[in-house]
Amino acid sequence: MNKRKTFKNMLLLALLCTQQHITPSPQVTIIFVIDQLPYYQIQKLQSFFTSGLKQLLQNGRNFVNAHIPHGMPATCTGHTGLNTGAFAQDHGIVGNAWYTKDGTNIVCDDSNNPQSAVFADTDKTYTFGKSACNIMVEGISDQFALATTEQQPRYSYAISLKSRAAIATANKLGKAIWFDDKNNQFTSSKAYFDRLPSWLIAFNKKYMGKQIYDYVWKPNYLPTSYPGALTDSYKNTRIKHTLIDQPITTVKQFMLTPHANDLTFKCAQACLTDILQKEPHAHVLLWVCVSSLDKLGHHFGPESKDVIDMIYHVDHQVAEFMNITEKLIDKEKILYAVTADHGVAPIIEHLQKKGIDNAHRINACALIKKLNDNLEKKYKITNTIVGMKNHHVYLDHCQLTKLSHKKQQQVMNDLIFTLEEHDGIKKVWTQDELQQRYFNPWSTEGFLQRQLFDSRSGSLIMQTFPFTIITNHKQGTSHKTPYNHNTHVPLILYQKDVITNDGPITKRVSTLQLANTLAHLLGVAQPSASKQKILPTIVLEQQQPALNQPVAPPQESSTFSPDQDQQ
Repeated sequence: MNKRKTFKNMLLLALLCTQQHITPSPQVTIIFVIDQLPYYQIQKLQSFFTSGLKQLLQNGRNFVNAHIPHGMPATCTGHTGLNTGAFAQDHGIVGNAWYTKDGTNIVCDDSNNPQSAVFADTDKTYTFGKSACNIMVEGISDQFALATTEQQPRYSYAISLKSRAAIATANKLGKAIWFDDKNNQFTSSKAYFDRLPSWLIAFNKKYMGKQIYDYVWKPNYLPTSYPGALTDSYKNTRIKHTLIDQPITTVKQFMLTPHANDLTFKCAQACLTDILQKEPHAHVLLWVCVSSLDKLGHHFGPESKDVIDMIYHVDHQVAEFMNITEKLIDKEKILYAVTADHGVAPIIEHLQKKGIDNAHRINACALIKKLNDNLEKKYKITNTIVGMKNHHVYLDHCQLTKLSHKKQQQVMNDLIFTLEEHDGIKKVWTQDELQQRYFNPWSTEGFLQRQLFDSRSGSLIMQTFPFTIITNHKQGTSHKTPYNHNTHVPLILYQKDVITNDGPITKRVSTLQLANTLAHLLGVAQPSASKQKILPTIVLEQQQPALNQPVAPPQESSTFSPDQDQQ
């Protein structure tokens, strides 16, 4: 019996060693984060893809039921979650901005530390700073950088038009680079570099400056390639005409075009080329955060020809990036990932026109005024509501303390009653109430709960119905609700001959699982605050035994169950 057990142990050890041998750690890992790309756009448009996205969909491991578990999806929250593998209740980034208890507006990536000053030129800096100082935990980018050795140097970079996207994915120890719309160049801050790297200076000289306006957006495909596009309807868009076939004359227009994405890809390519030419054996983790789709989508909505054509351009840009990268390094050594930070809802008025009569646009400024007027009339306190962000209601606690404890409770009850009477608002929670309740982790309430961070969340949290947005914009659309059109996003991993198409993975998974999955594949420590499991089907769940420990035979109870909760 002992001989039989020993044989089984040796067989299992051989299997594990063989698996380790044939699935080496990738040398280069590239994560394309396409801002505001919902999964329903992939479903609708994939038959028209011809290039990079098509290649990854056909060849990669496709998690077709991946969700961002956020109650109010936003760029900085989404990117930080991808990097840390944690919820906002741990990493602290509840949105792109929030209010403090004294009413101060905090932008997620702003820093008042002189050591985080943003570069205005090669050496000169602005008076403001940018850093990851508000992110409370480390992420996969940090763990990757910490694992560097003289024998195996590791570099982590994040490139984006948006500073908050680059900083959220680079975190503290990665290197964040973003577009400076004041000087029309890519930049960073002293939190990441003593001075701008020479390759970035050369890139800016070659591609950036006034010439970025020398561009006309040409459509990619024939008119029949735009299913469902509202080509003749710009009534409810923030810009009342198409940008396609139009000359670009301002930096704001530039940032809404495929040209801005193209320069983001080129900047990321220049970064990767510089590293691998100087150190051919270096390991690289590179986040390419594609931001123009989000900027454009807020203006035009997902049904516009402009947005659909932008996605087609991304399809080609991904392919071009992959082709150049695979000339630098063997494709078998490259791990690709594609995902998004959030999806987007159709424009509310377009839904109403189609018959979705429970779609609502709530004007935030008008709602704040109504609430403040009611409180002033009844309790003689003024400007009690500081603002609304991410469907959170922020109160001026100095005003509340003028009242007795009993009246403070009455104020909260009055606010909740008024808000819940409003069309489109399903439920209003106090922060304490939402934190203390138990919810199913995959429920909308669970999503809302885990996006709380005590000192950064509002006193009241509004849960809206689907297709209700609370915004100051009279046109366009948004993505800050916990429903499928905002949370269901693509998630694809591909490494030639290692992680390939094994049929669509239909099990519901969380995008937060990406960080720990990358940690496993890259052979580095998992982010410390992440409690997520590795994505199913990527690796066997048996743990590799320590070299000085006997190998236990596999037990039925240790077999991976696809029904396990992926939390």
